[in-house]
This record gives sequence, C-alpha cells and structure tokens, in this order.
Amino acid sequence: MLYRFRLVPAIVVLAATAVAAEPASLRVAAPLATGGIDRPLADALSTSLGRTITITTAATGTAGIALLSRDERRAAAEAAPAGLFGTTPMVLVARSSLPALDGAELIIAAKAGGLRMAHDGGASEACATLFGAQVGALAVVSGDPLKALAEERADIACLAAPVAVPLAKSGAVTAHVVAAEERLAALWDVPTAGELGVPLFTVTAWFGLYVTTPADVAKAHAGLQTFLGNEANLAALAAVGVTPFPMTHRALDAHATFEADATR
Repeated sequence: MLYRFRLVPAIVVLAATAVAAEPASLRVAAPLATGGIDRPLADALSTSLGRTITITTAATGTAGIALLSRDERRAAAEAAPAGLFGTTPMVLVARSSLPALDGAELIIAAKAGGLRMAHDGGASEACATLFGAQVGALAVVSGDPLKALAEERADIACLAAPVAVPLAKSGAVTAHVVAAEERLAALWDVPTAGELGVPLFTVTAWFGLYVTTPADVAKAHAGLQTFLGNEANLAALAAVGVTPFPMTHRALDAHATFEADATR
C-alpha cells in the first residue's frame, strides 16, 4: 500500500462569460486563502493575459475546482496546465476548544478512538484516510472542516499549510502535526509525524495553475513566472509554508499523470 500522497489543489483560470471569445475579465478559483499572495498573483496574471483577474479562495484550502459553479466545472474539465508554482505539506490541526494536548497525546487519543476527524474531500480527505490508516479507525465528519471544528462536531482536521499557518497563529485552531519529513519554518514548534512515531503520515499538496482556454497557456505561464520572480512573493509563500517549485505546463502535465498513476 502506498502511504505517501501528493495531491493537486488546482488553481483554475476561468472566463467570466462562456460566450465571449475574448472576455474582459477572468476569475481564478484558488485554494490560497491567505492575504499577501492572492493580490500579487492576480496582478501578474492580469498583466500577462491582458485582462482583469479576480480571485476566489477557499477558506479551507480545498481544491480550486470545488469553488466553481456547475457550468464552470464543465469548462474546467478540459482545463490545460499552465505551470506549477509550489508544494506544501498538510497540517493536522485541532479545534481550539479541545482540552490541551500536545502532538504525542493527540495521536494517543486518536489511537484510542476518542477523536472525530472532519474533511471536505480532496486533500483533506486523503490526509484523513492516511491518518486513519496509521492510528486506527476514526469517526469521520464530512463537510467544511473549519465549520465542523468551530461547531465542535469534529475534533481534528487536515488543512493545507497556507490555510493552517495563519489560523494557528491567530489561535483559531491548534496545529499539532506537520505531515512531512521536515518541520515547517512557519510553524517551527510543531513536530513532524515522524518525530511522533508516525513516519508514514506524509501528505504533500502541490499547487498547479490550469486555464480553460488553451490559447492562454503561454500567457498564464509567463504571468506565473513573473509572480515567482518577485522576492516579496517568494517570502509571502514561505511565510505560509509553500516551497516554490516552478514547472512548465508540459512538465506539469507529465507530473500530474505520474502522480495520479502512483497514488492509485
């Protein structure tokens, strides 16, 4: 059985209207729910595509595809890869109202079957599945993890680092385990799964840029490179646990195919 997952929370560039051959604006559905990243990315893409870009983000770091309407999902089904810009680990967090536990105690409680874990599909579901395989059966709560934690219907959840980092720092959740082989600089006091005796609990998300109009691939890729060429943007990514990992659209297409085959 394969215990390491690498997932794609795709960022999808969408035409504002399906009937316009050259729409004046495009929408980006993105799993980067963090200030300091969204706006510079939108600006870089707006310049390269020659159209206004607006960003819609997911509060839980879910795949961008989950933010789309039914019609937009149909268009996105044929989306073309424009490039990869970063990877990030998932982070196991607990609701802030959970009685104080450290990471080791949390895993002991999970193994004893005393915790409920929320997920909303995609990366958070894969992370929950993998964690359950390592610690034993967990009670699963489907739906928005943050809402489930806030309403105390769930005790723990996996969030992508760009979402987990600011929430943990604000005290909205408590970060307990980084699902990676190395600690995150942005959450340096949070141990890795390996340090807590669960070395196979490793989940990496990688952020790809996809466009619904093939003719826009080269322009979108150029905008992505402009974004990644800015030191302030790289610092903003690092601050929320994203490691820049530039990749061309052709390499991303091959990479996505490889990872999909590897995790079956």
